[in-house]
Amino acid sequence: MAADSRSYVETLKRKRDDLEGQVQHQRARLQQDEQYEPPCSPANRVEHPQSNINSGLQDVADTTVQAAMGEVGLLSRSAMAEPRDEMSGFSQELAMGRMVRATIAISGKDPTKSMTNPHSAIIPTCDQANSLARDIALPYVTRFIESIEPQFLHLRESRIWEEFETYFREANDDFRSLAKGRVISFNVYMNTAMGMLLSPESTGLQGFASSLQAIAMRMFAGILESGSRFDILHCMLSLIIYSMQTSLGGSTWHLLGLAMQKAITFGFYKDPNPAHNLPNEQLRDRRDIFWGLYTVDRTISIVMDRPFNIEDNDIHILPPDQYTTSDSGGTDHVACQIVDHARLLSTTRNSSSQGVIFHYNNLCYWKELVSATDLQARMSQKCIQQLSCRAMCQILKSKGSADMEESLVTSSRNIETDFIQNCQEYIEDEYQRSEHGELTGTFVDAYDIFAAGVAVICLTRKAPLVLPVPDIIHKCTITLALLVERFPALRIFRRVLSALSTASLGSSPHDHILHELPDVIPEGIRNLIMGTLS
Repeated sequence: MAADSRSYVETLKRKRDDLEGQVQHQRARLQQDEQYEPPCSPANRVEHPQSNINSGLQDVADTTVQAAMGEVGLLSRSAMAEPRDEMSGFSQELAMGRMVRATIAISGKDPTKSMTNPHSAIIPTCDQANSLARDIALPYVTRFIESIEPQFLHLRESRIWEEFETYFREANDDFRSLAKGRVISFNVYMNTAMGMLLSPESTGLQGFASSLQAIAMRMFAGILESGSRFDILHCMLSLIIYSMQTSLGGSTWHLLGLAMQKAITFGFYKDPNPAHNLPNEQLRDRRDIFWGLYTVDRTISIVMDRPFNIEDNDIHILPPDQYTTSDSGGTDHVACQIVDHARLLSTTRNSSSQGVIFHYNNLCYWKELVSATDLQARMSQKCIQQLSCRAMCQILKSKGSADMEESLVTSSRNIETDFIQNCQEYIEDEYQRSEHGELTGTFVDAYDIFAAGVAVICLTRKAPLVLPVPDIIHKCTITLALLVERFPALRIFRRVLSALSTASLGSSPHDHILHELPDVIPEGIRNLIMGTLS
């Protein structure tokens, strides 16, 4: 092992010892969380035994999550430098299962902060397995398949329906005590919960969805012990996707860090030695789940301006377009293009010196691939608009300003116009969906809409065009108002956008928030705003 790797590992061990001392006094009371919770009828919700250790949970969340993940650096580098079995060498408080529970206890109201949810001490303890009838779950699992399944290679419609039917045919206490039964039950609960949050009536279903997630989490410890590596990462990715939809799902950022560290520990970031003779299906599964984690990692890191959990040069597995086939009816091609887009975003951030033209041409090439054959029919226009807009905003953030360099091939005005039109079309589309009661987004959507509004203002201020900018910004703030209902800390986006719009018209905004932008504003967007105002 290289000297710097040894030094890094020694540093991790010292941090481990410090953390172990800090959480020692909570050991006895935290063990109460591990006890079996008897089921009760859905009508009788009771206070979780954890409620008498609310302050202790705050300490553990701050200590184990902030310190262990922030200071230790998610352990990803350590996992690659010094492979280890699971979390060996770390105290019980830092074991994966406990860290996941502590992470879910973090409030998601502000995706940028690590604060314990004050309501996490009261957790639904009712086993609603009997109340989750097939006809109740069916429309929500269908919506999950329609909305989420096409975006990820590891999700396959046939497998989802097979598990769904198996659950409602076999579900009982004996079935849920089996290793595979726990995994199937977990997936059915989480798929149903995510489908609920995607439905137009999602506001009234958040409590039910949270109950299903709580039931799934009670099975997670058993899955960690006896589930396959693919099953473990599949379950963790489900928790991540769920957390993006609701502030009650925990900290997406920390869950993602844990899952990526686990994937690295499992060696999923590289293809196995051919001598191991892994079955093709197992090899496909490990590639698919890694690229799913990669896509979410790039998405979250880009919109929030956070560091990647793994760099591209550390990844040594085939990209999806080199191992997927056409036997899936084309659904794989949508997910492949989403992975390609994530890799495009990664290149844009890591190659900022290349300039706007270089990255713009790469984006145009990606859009041409999406438009090829019948892929565009399967990939919704809204998805294409959003991904294009996200890439354009990242190009502006990487450059650090809204200024475009001239080119012999493409004029800067043409690029600016394309950027503005794409951002406006995306905002308009989301606004129309909100008008029809169809808008059920994640905090990522809020970041994207906000960035699109900032981009429109910054690009039109320096070179005013005959475009309805005030109208589109008004629609942007209305759409944001709906998107941030589940994430209150992001309400500040509307204030910033309104103040920036006023300033762009040459007026002095009454709100002085632009002089001291809050931390929730991503650094790249912050630089664009300050550059426009200077």
